[in-house]
Amino acid sequence: MKISKHAYQRARQRGIKDHYIYIILDYAEYIKKLPGKVFELSISKKDIKRMFKSIQDYINYVKNQSFIKKRDKDRKIKSLKKFMNSFEKCSRKKLIVNQNMDTIITIY
Repeated sequence: MKISKHAYQRARQRGIKDHYIYIILDYAEYIKKLPGKVFELSISKKDIKRMFKSIQDYINYVKNQSFIKKRDKDRKIKSLKKFMNSFEKCSRKKLIVNQNMDTIITIY
């Protein structure tokens, strides 16, 4: 998917990091048709809760594994928590895309 110059500028103005855009594109299931043949993509609150529960369950699973070295457990848990933080920040973001769903028009 292409990102328009306008969308890129808005993302920079609003402090939206590139990887947030890709998380929204990967996990957005809420698509709303807007006037003017454009669509709004976002991640629903229900999906965020589901993702948080899955990640937390996986963190608990990693913590309880005896065959994984402590250093590796800590690294994996830190990575998962960082992803949870990024995912949570994406929950309040929306992408507006064209009708062909091949270009991001703006981001807020």
